[in-house]
Amino acid sequence: MSWSAYMESRIEYHFSTLNIRRQRGSNYHNGFIIDCQDILRSR
Repeated sequence: MSWSAYMESRIEYHFSTLNIRRQRGSNYHNGFIIDCQDILRSR
């Protein structure tokens, strides 16, 4: 999978779970930043 396609799928996943994350009280933005860092680290 290409980098951009992978990022798009991750972004779609984050937005699809945004309401669930908000209900759980977790920090959506920080979770996204952490995922981006993990992606960059694994390249």
